[in-house]
Amino acid sequence: MSDLSYAIMAMYQASGGHLFYLDQNVEDESQKNQGVFPKNKHYEFSAPDSDLEGFGMPNEVKISPEKMTINKAGLKVGDTLDFLYDFGDGWHIQLTLEEIYTEEISLRLLPRVLEGAGYGIIEDIGGVYGLSEFVKALEKGSGTDYEEYMEWFGGNSFDFNQFDEEETNDTIKSEMRYFKDMYEENPMY
Repeated sequence: MSDLSYAIMAMYQASGGHLFYLDQNVEDESQKNQGVFPKNKHYEFSAPDSDLEGFGMPNEVKISPEKMTINKAGLKVGDTLDFLYDFGDGWHIQLTLEEIYTEEISLRLLPRVLEGAGYGIIEDIGGVYGLSEFVKALEKGSGTDYEEYMEWFGGNSFDFNQFDEEETNDTIKSEMRYFKDMYEENPMY
């Protein structure tokens, strides 16, 4: 699950400067419509000396993401995963397993983006609220907020539609190695 998380971060242009988690809801048919919390597999690197130990949802099973693979997770078509990056900004990405391919493919071609649109995560902007303020400043095209955002981004324009599939696929593997080193080999958290 760590490789999946790193791939998501690379695809969304995250810097890797924040903690993240990935949740897998495992709903038992017998629990439907009975007001029972579904069993939840929570994949998260633990922050050393965290004062949040013991917090979480009922029926939550915490698993370190580097100890679980996608195959072992038992995912099936239609299952969803919730990825949360940067607990302050709260970037939430919901993934749905749409199809399982069974043909053989070279591992050097994976992971890869098949399609996409728009710019990725904007680090430390203040989440959805901060992003909406950024959009308002860009639409206005002048003023203090606009000038501050442009200075922050090092330019005089910003393109929310910016997406290059080839460039994204070229950088995924190197970014994944960078994230693996950052979170597993030389953890900063």
